[in-house]
Amino acid sequence: MSVLVFIEQREGQVRSVSREALGEATRLAASLGGGEVVGVCAAASDPGLAALGDAGADRVLLAAHPGFARYDGAGYAAAVAAAALAVKPAAVLFAASSLGRDLAPRVAAKLGAGLAADCTSLTATDGALTATRPVYAGKAIQTVRFPKSPALVSLRPKVFAPVTGAGKRGAVEPLVSSRRLPARACARSSRNRAARWTSPSPRSSFRAVAGSRGRSTSS
Repeated sequence: MSVLVFIEQREGQVRSVSREALGEATRLAASLGGGEVVGVCAAASDPGLAALGDAGADRVLLAAHPGFARYDGAGYAAAVAAAALAVKPAAVLFAASSLGRDLAPRVAAKLGAGLAADCTSLTATDGALTATRPVYAGKAIQTVRFPKSPALVSLRPKVFAPVTGAGKRGAVEPLVSSRRLPARACARSSRNRAARWTSPSPRSSFRAVAGSRGRSTSS
């Protein structure tokens, strides 16, 4: 089962938080049976994505558009959602950066999928993903189980270790649908659909198993 990772870039440079996410995706894919790790990046041009093979990416889908030189929430979300529909991953990982905190819920809404934010641990058992995340200002830890795919997760920065020397291909492939969904068109499309959108119940996508002060428990 594959894992999709949003590759965050700024001013033409891949951010370190995305390498952390790729490292965790590599470990998670191995526990899910050895599926591929696929990155997806929205940018005006290629920010050196081929180098991410050593960070664990088997391949990276590039949604290239001049409007992506700066963050465009609607356009980026359309690109990541298109990649998820193409790859059909078990999980989609984001860094819980300021950009990731805005983007991940947008993608979750497009896919009708559950999202666990600011996670500090991920495990996979029998193909199902379980995440742990601090709540109540860190006074308790919540365990979240995802009964269906894809599971969307944002990862707390500086918690997950990147990998180096993975030796994977890191092939850069165009995300063809991005040519049909330029940034401004995506924004207009998002606004046109907003009135018709009904948010899915979080309980249909993920379940908070248990929370306890300072430690995680399961029921």
